[in-house]
Amino acid sequence: MINRAQAGGQQERGDRVATAAGTALRWSAWLVGLFIVVLLAVGAWLLLGSSEPPARVYSPSEQAQLDAEGRYRGLAADARAAAAADPALAERLTAIASDLEAQAAAVSLPRPPAGAPAGKDGATGASPPAPTSGAPTSAAPAPSSTAAPADPVRLLAMLRDSSLRSLSDAVDAEPGPARVLASAGANQWRQAVLLGAALGVGTELPAADAMTADDLGPEQGPSVGPAGSATPSSEPAASGGVASRDAASGPTGAGPARPEDCAGTPLGPAADRQALLGATRAEEQARYGYEVAAALLPDPAPALALSAAHRAAADTAAERLAALCETAAPRRRVTPSDRPSAPIRVPPCANSNRTTPSSMRASSPRSAPPSGPGPSRP
Repeated sequence: MINRAQAGGQQERGDRVATAAGTALRWSAWLVGLFIVVLLAVGAWLLLGSSEPPARVYSPSEQAQLDAEGRYRGLAADARAAAAADPALAERLTAIASDLEAQAAAVSLPRPPAGAPAGKDGATGASPPAPTSGAPTSAAPAPSSTAAPADPVRLLAMLRDSSLRSLSDAVDAEPGPARVLASAGANQWRQAVLLGAALGVGTELPAADAMTADDLGPEQGPSVGPAGSATPSSEPAASGGVASRDAASGPTGAGPARPEDCAGTPLGPAADRQALLGATRAEEQARYGYEVAAALLPDPAPALALSAAHRAAADTAAERLAALCETAAPRRRVTPSDRPSAPIRVPPCANSNRTTPSSMRASSPRSAPPSGPGPSRP
């Protein structure tokens, strides 16, 4: 009886221990599951519920574009404010503002389509954030929101500083943005020269001619050579001759081919011709912008190296264009003046009165003249 009672007690205690262990295991599994669910919810909230997207990392070329766009738009606002305050220079200052706005649109980073989701950076949504490349150098002008009043003299100094900054950034930028930065910088220097002349302020540097605002539009691009005949930009720069002949031909794709483009020559495929004309002018414009940069920057070596590279590209495009526009002059007839002045004399032949063909004279030795005083035939 005693043994039976002891065995029953042990079994009861074992059942209680097993029940407690099962309950603890179930509670542990439930708590672990709850903890995992909480972690997943927090992670989803951190990834999807955050209002601030991760900061985009811009390349040096993209950062230069962002800086230039903000600088150009600030200068344009200052120019319009100065135009409203100075009626005598209103027309000149309004033209400067229009050019600066066109340059800002040309140098800006690509925008997404209108239906793209908002709240992202410049690559996927709204406009890109403000530049964050560090403290601006002394060449960067102050934005239009500063307390300094807008006046033409201050705008002149800001234009010159922005021009130098753009030309300096163009040296290290990628090829596409570099052309726009160089053209915009040269054009801002030109506007500063014109504004300085209107104000009676010397520029201390030669004038720099460049593209107008229309040539910086998205449809045109930097494809038109610099205008003007009184500046070094009007000098023919390409060695092939075709580029200098086409330098004043107007924008690429402005209409059908004109006689002066390939005067007296047969045209190649229209598409190839237009592409080569545009490439030649674009390379010439880039070359000019870098030559302006070399004249204005303290260290001209990088700008001169890039100018030489664009000059070589312009020469190559000009040579390919010349191949499509080969001269179609009529074949010139052979005249007596083309023949040798002193015909080769050969001894008379016994069986033929024909002289040795010219095609054989070059390969066969000349016959010796007769020893006697007899006549000879030409």
